[in-house]
Amino acid sequence: NGIYSVASADPDMFLMIGESETAGACLKWFAHNLARPEEWAKAHDEMAIFSVLDEVVGKVEPGSGRLLFTPWMFGERSPVTDTTLRAAFVNLGLEHSREHMLRSIYEGVAYNCRWLLDVVGEAGFRCDSLRAIGGGARSDVWMQILSDVTRREVEAVDNPQEAGAMGCALAVAVALGEYGNYRELKKVVKVRKIFEPNPDCCTEYDELYGTYRRLHGSLTDICRRLNETGQVCEA
Repeated sequence: NGIYSVASADPDMFLMIGESETAGACLKWFAHNLARPEEWAKAHDEMAIFSVLDEVVGKVEPGSGRLLFTPWMFGERSPVTDTTLRAAFVNLGLEHSREHMLRSIYEGVAYNCRWLLDVVGEAGFRCDSLRAIGGGARSDVWMQILSDVTRREVEAVDNPQEAGAMGCALAVAVALGEYGNYRELKKVVKVRKIFEPNPDCCTEYDELYGTYRRLHGSLTDICRRLNETGQVCEA
């Protein structure tokens, strides 16, 4: 199911890996193609535009007016490997705005994370809480959406974009004997903020997630026809 196990730096552990091919890249696409000039004017650099977009998303109701986004802009790797799959906005109507589309991107990435968690759980490895790293972990709005969609506590770490470098440095520190084992490293990693699921949002997200899961089966053949042969799918 596109879930992989690999050796961990800790000899007593191994890693279960499920990778969404595009997550933050979907938001970057929106920023460069649909963000307004006045929003860019408020941002002093490319990274700051995401804080501006967070403000926009925070004003849109959870569920994005029942607009769904599938974050498969470069195919997908997990839980179903499919290089021809592509993204879609589904249920887009005249009542929706650009702001609804933006929030649906945040939510679509979270739905895909829940799908990964479901598959890992079915393999016998349930994750009751999540720890977030990377650029998306800087966004309180996105982390709250992730918590609400997955119904899990989410811990956003300090300096999340440097987490990979920090992990390498700490692994070296263990190898050099600065720490006795990897479990001692828990006290070194600082959590910036903890997000708890909001029950008022969880029920609606549960329903929308069920619909989201069905979209993969609906879009697979269409995307394959479009991206493998260049032919439009017959009616």
